Amino acid sequence: MATPVGGLLLKIEDNAIRPVMDIHTMEILGRGTKKWGLYYVDDFNPSVTHPFDSKQKQIWLWHHRLRHPSFSYMKHLIPDLFSGFKDSYFTCDTCILAKSHRVPYPLSTNKCTTPFTLIHYDVWGPSLITAPSSFNAQIHILRSDNGGEFVNHDFQTYFQQHGIIHETTCLQTSQQNGVVERKNRHLLETARALLIGAHVPHHHWDYAIVTAVHLINRMPFGVLTFKTPLQMLVQYRPLPSVLVLTP
Repeated sequence: MATPVGGLLLKIEDNAIRPVMDIHTMEILGRGTKKWGLYYVDDFNPSVTHPFDSKQKQIWLWHHRLRHPSFSYMKHLIPDLFSGFKDSYFTCDTCILAKSHRVPYPLSTNKCTTPFTLIHYDVWGPSLITAPSSFNAQIHILRSDNGGEFVNHDFQTYFQQHGIIHETTCLQTSQQNGVVERKNRHLLETARALLIGAHVPHHHWDYAIVTAVHLINRMPFGVLTFKTPLQMLVQYRPLPSVLVLTP
């Protein structure tokens, strides 16, 4: 069986490697054995030259030694080595496999002009604390993931009775509900900091969440031109005086 490994072609038979050949020129470079899932080249012939230029060989050598940094970084780090070469000339298959990531999701253009028209929804708990609503607002659209707590007969019946449109994300695509995912992370990080900083046991987690919500609603944010969420909300509907008091 012939197995390509990093530019070499290894012919393996019962864990014994026969010729170790260059995958491009098919020249024999040496012989060795397979031990513990790794290939040990015992008989290596240094007289066999690689078809690449010696400076290119040095670039690839340092690319592997320095844990696969980008070639633009290497050109900045070792400029003399890249003399006469563009960093875009080099492409490492290992880097592509190891560092690939998803393309970022585009920002949603579906914006609401009034509060509570669109609710980004997720759940946490269980908790002994309830969150009563005091805004008397009509929800038009509720956006959630495809969890069973949302996609069930009781919820769908409730939505139909109250004229609520239920938008769901694609399966295994939490990024489409990024607003609530980011806010959940913000709440959890704040609550965790409160508990750790005050040396409070973790079973008071629900109280820490409520405190985090109370504080976040009264703190200015850059995305709101350094206004608080409650200051933005009061532009659309009157709020009880107890809500606009400083904490």
